[in-house]
Amino acid sequence: MALLQSLLGFLSLTSKPSRQVMRRAARIDAKRSLDFVAGGRRTRGTGSVQSINADILAARGLGPGRARYSAFNQPLIASAVSALVSNMIGPGIKIVPATNDPALDKFLSQRFDDWTDTCDFFGRQTLYGLQSTLATRYFVDGEGIALLVHLRDDLKIKLIDQSQIDGTANIQQPDGGIAIAGVVLDPEGRPVAYDFYKNYVAGLPLLQGLERVRIPAEDVLHFFRVEAAGQVRGLSHLAPSLLRATEHDGYSDAQLLRMRMGAMQCGFITDADGTLLADAATPGEVSMEPGTVTRLKPGESYTQNEATKIGAEVVDHEKGVIREICAGVGIPSFLVDFNLSEVNFSSARVGIIEFRKKIMTHQDAFAFSVLRPIWRRWLTTEVLSGRLDIPLTDDTLRMRCIAPKQEWLQPDKDVAGETMAIAAGLMSRKEAVAARGWDVETIDAEIASDKAREKSLGLSFTPLQPQTGVQDNEPAP
Repeated sequence: MALLQSLLGFLSLTSKPSRQVMRRAARIDAKRSLDFVAGGRRTRGTGSVQSINADILAARGLGPGRARYSAFNQPLIASAVSALVSNMIGPGIKIVPATNDPALDKFLSQRFDDWTDTCDFFGRQTLYGLQSTLATRYFVDGEGIALLVHLRDDLKIKLIDQSQIDGTANIQQPDGGIAIAGVVLDPEGRPVAYDFYKNYVAGLPLLQGLERVRIPAEDVLHFFRVEAAGQVRGLSHLAPSLLRATEHDGYSDAQLLRMRMGAMQCGFITDADGTLLADAATPGEVSMEPGTVTRLKPGESYTQNEATKIGAEVVDHEKGVIREICAGVGIPSFLVDFNLSEVNFSSARVGIIEFRKKIMTHQDAFAFSVLRPIWRRWLTTEVLSGRLDIPLTDDTLRMRCIAPKQEWLQPDKDVAGETMAIAAGLMSRKEAVAARGWDVETIDAEIASDKAREKSLGLSFTPLQPQTGVQDNEPAP
């Protein structure tokens, strides 16, 4: 309250600056040497973001709705979201125990894999399907939200729509903290709880009422991209491209309508005095159908309508707009519109490598905000319920997240590169196998079983020798 009164007092003192202060500010502005902050014609109309957090909170009203609309209705945005999610999650980011005890790691991995099939609160997806849904909401809405709930001492993950958080809850707390957009912060600014609507039905909030319930932060999985210090809610990853994509979508509709109208008009019939047949004394209609031969009246002539054409400069401009849209989302344009006519192996490889670097930042944030809390809560639940008889220590809670393997354009070179990395000690077989979605223990057991069966049957297979180098087959320009 004292802080609020001080702020009001400051505003009252500065709400009506004197002419002397204004003239001094104008002189200072005129002396600025940085063009992008100077006044004048060139910067007229330039936007400015004074508070990132304030603008993100202000965008929570219309932002997610418009992003969802674009993701459902605009082909480029829908394709971009699909590419982002498939590259980030793929078949799923695998959680691997890292207790430094191989036997315990194998045991925990098997138990956790069994749980991933039944972890969905609604029973519709596996853990990896839930990852895909959370990633989709993260890219489109700006945040993916789920709850860690317990049903009969069994852990479940319950997906939550972002609208179920009471975004109107901006209240000073008795302990000195504050609730901002439904996120309760302690006096130091750390999130400690969330205000949710109870018995909420997405899309029908008034069906069950708007009674609120406060849930501790440790039970909430809240995944969003942090843009600034103190941020509490997320911003759609599509925000830089939504306006341009909407304009491009309208432009494409107009071009299609223009060409459609041109294709519907076959031609024109004029009589001897040059007037249109419809303006003559005896107007009439002529239907054009396949195989039709029309006999014109004496003095009438027929002019064929030329098909509507789109100039090369229009096509080039549209390609540039598509590239801008994809650049705003952070994805190469050929992965969105699948136009590979101007892409070769080298350019595609460079674009994909840079794109995967960006995807890795999302995967790292997802592992920290979602997967690590899930693993720690699952293991704690299993131990406290008596289903696992192991101590809860920093070693037993340690885990790693291995993202799905990213395939290159030439799998033989990818395998050769992995083989070289393993031989050089740059990666382990366990990491390489886990990236393919398998456990190294399972793979080793299957290999041993295959070799034993081959030996018993008198079979012998000569393994292929790995390549000693990885080179592109693309001819030099």
